[in-house]
Amino acid sequence: MSRRRVVASASLAIAQLWGAQAFASQDTDATKFMATYNYCDAKILAGAWATSEYEAKARGGAKIIANATPILEQALTEGRKKGKKCDWVDTGFTYEDAEALSKLWGTTVEEAKTALASKLTEGYRDLAKQVVAEAHAKKAPAGDGSVKPVKPVKPVKPVKPVLKPINKPGPVAPKAPK
Repeated sequence: MSRRRVVASASLAIAQLWGAQAFASQDTDATKFMATYNYCDAKILAGAWATSEYEAKARGGAKIIANATPILEQALTEGRKKGKKCDWVDTGFTYEDAEALSKLWGTTVEEAKTALASKLTEGYRDLAKQVVAEAHAKKAPAGDGSVKPVKPVKPVKPVKPVLKPINKPGPVAPKAPK
């Protein structure tokens, strides 16, 4: 084997090793990101940074490791301003979470799913987690009386006029001179 081939082969091996380490580093960063944030946040960051969701998770994780969370939060705000939205599948919540919320709120499961996706899109991830935890804690079955029904309002009767209509005066006679 020529010396050139040996050097090229060694260079290729080093590049492959370096590439594998770079991917391992990105995986670690993405894992760090997902420990605090969720896929919805990654989707919004990807829109702000014009990159893939995976790359957004890796860059976001690197920012967390570098203690640059304010920069990360600013990028999330920019992504929301650009109109990036999350779907139910992006939230990380389960069907059981949506079901518990629907029972608590007295809505359909689909409405609960939409509300959760909306809350995460708007950046209220901690509030969404708290509400889901409360819904599971209450385990309120539908119709248990936890939500009081509103009594129907009785129709209002028309009011009779209190004043009588004034008769129109006839022609006014001129006053006599004094």
